[in-house]
Amino acid sequence: MTNEYAQRGDRPKPDHDPASPSVVTIPSQALTGLHIGLANCTVRCSGCEVTLQEGNSIWVYAYRAAEAPEWVLSRCYCRECAPDDIETPTLGTSEVLITAALEVVSLSREQRHQLCLGDVETLAVSPLTEGAVP
Repeated sequence: MTNEYAQRGDRPKPDHDPASPSVVTIPSQALTGLHIGLANCTVRCSGCEVTLQEGNSIWVYAYRAAEAPEWVLSRCYCRECAPDDIETPTLGTSEVLITAALEVVSLSREQRHQLCLGDVETLAVSPLTEGAVP
């Protein structure tokens, strides 16, 4: 038996107690260091499907529903395909468009490497209270 999961959605959901204290932070801080991409340390642009890897800049659309404890990294873009803004905000969902550097984290104990987001900068934000009903 191994602790590996085929995809992020295969991982068990963490227990979240709504009564526990919350930490307030900005999206760029919450998204820094998050793992992204495939097992071969690459990411594909959602627009043109070009392959991005360590050292490349990446634009990411991420969102978090009102009661969700984690951000979801939904779409990745290269410089040429990246949108300028969040065009259709969703009511009840925090949305953010960021730019970041693709960096590699080495997990020596598991002898594997993963891409993560570094030098995250926020380009556009849509708070929970803006947008249309999904």
